[in-house]
Amino acid sequence: VLVPASQVEAARKVMADFDAGAFLLPGEEIAQTVHAEQPSALFSPDRAVMLSFLLTPAFGAAVHLANGTILGQGARRASQWVWLLLMAGFSLGGILFLHRLSPGPLVTFRASFMMMFVTVVWYFLAGREQSKRILESYGVRFRKRSLVVPSLFSAAGLLVLGWVLDEFVPT
Repeated sequence: VLVPASQVEAARKVMADFDAGAFLLPGEEIAQTVHAEQPSALFSPDRAVMLSFLLTPAFGAAVHLANGTILGQGARRASQWVWLLLMAGFSLGGILFLHRLSPGPLVTFRASFMMMFVTVVWYFLAGREQSKRILESYGVRFRKRSLVVPSLFSAAGLLVLGWVLDEFVPT
């Protein structure tokens, strides 16, 4: 909740009163949400999707697969691999297509941005389910694993791929 600086203390008091049940109607009870014990820190699937707009649709699918491993989703393992391979294929195809139209060392990032639609479709067909399951099981404050290192490695790999395409693949 955003409030002016002069009203921060009053807002905190209202939030504390709300949490304590001060605003309950007669007959209502405070619902206690019980979440399962989280096996390990997880990557945020929603943040991964946002990063996929810059780091190709394959990035989101790879994060989805990594979370599936942590969550022990054996039954969904095959479909996660299929999605990863599909997204990697779409990503590579999009990068090569855009390289032929407009080469340059940043072609991989431009292609990722151009494939936003693919990322959104993947999210609604596969990624969103995992996101909902994590929130239902562990709540909105689930232990998150940082996406900084995977993002930096992906960005570096995409830069190298763009450079290699620019230097060695004719248009």
